[in-house]
Formats: sequence, structure tokens, C-alpha cells
Amino acid sequence: MKTILVTKEQADKQRDKENRRNNMILYNVPESEMSRVEEKSKADLDFCLEMFNSCLKAGVTNEDIVKVFTLGKK
Repeated sequence: MKTILVTKEQADKQRDKENRRNNMILYNVPESEMSRVEEKSKADLDFCLEMFNSCLKAGVTNEDIVKVFTLGKK
């Protein structure tokens, strides 16, 4: 029984690591002035696409970005 629990815990850790594998945190990004959450998310996504493609020449598309959200206080 203990072996099953250890294996499950290791699988959970591996799954969590895989989920975070491509995460990025961007600092000092100007906050959108939009009032609706959907509009803010769209503005954040547009900022990321602009930065990745214009500055870094990475060739990123909308489909490459799974989720964008803001950390911290407003």
C-alpha cells in the first residue's frame, strides 16, 4: 500500500512539473486601463504577442499562448 502512495505522489509531482514547464513571468508590464476583465486579458495577450514577435522575433501566435493572467494587486 505504501508503494502505491509513493508512486502516486511521484506521478503528481511530475504532472505538476509538466504543467509548469512553459510558464513565464513578466515584470514591469504596464497594466491595461480597460475596465472589463475580458478586455484586460485581451490587452495583456496583445502585449505578450507584440513583445514576443517584435522584440524577440519568436514567431508566437495566439494558439501558442494558453493562458495570460496578472499577479499581484491592481
